[in-house]
Amino acid sequence: MNEKTYTLSDLSAMSGTTLRTLRSDIKSGLLSGTKDAGKWIFTENDLNLYFSRPEIRQRIRSKIHAPACLFLDALGHPKPSTCLIHDVQDKAEAERLNAVLAAYAKARADGNMSYTYFYDDEKRCGRFIMTGTTMYIREAIALLQ
Repeated sequence: MNEKTYTLSDLSAMSGTTLRTLRSDIKSGLLSGTKDAGKWIFTENDLNLYFSRPEIRQRIRSKIHAPACLFLDALGHPKPSTCLIHDVQDKAEAERLNAVLAAYAKARADGNMSYTYFYDDEKRCGRFIMTGTTMYIREAIALLQ
C-alpha cells in the first residue's frame, strides 16, 4: 500500500504558509521531505514532525486566528459581515467537517469569505474560523448540522 504524500502546495493550503516560507523552512531544516522529479514530496510523518515544532505551531496559530482578529479590528465593515468560530473535539468529525467546509469555501472564492481550519493534537480540538457575508456564514452554519 502506498503512503499518502503531499506537495508544497498541499502543505501551503493546510498551514496557511506561503510557498516561499515553506521553502525557507526546508532550507533551514525545519521541514524535511524528498524531491521527486524536481518537486518536493512530504509524507504524513514529515508533516507530523513539522507541525509538532513549537515555532511552527505558533506561526500557524497566528495565521489561523488572523481572520478573526482582522474581523474584530475592522469595526464598520462596508457590508454586513459575520465571523464564525466553531470548535470540534472529535478529530474524525473535525476532519469530516473540514472537507465539507473547505469545499464550500472554495466554491465561494469570490473575496467575500475567508476560511481557516486547524486541529490541535495537544488540546484535542479542531478550530474552524470563517468570516464573510452573513448569507455565506448562515449557509456554512447549516452545513455544521
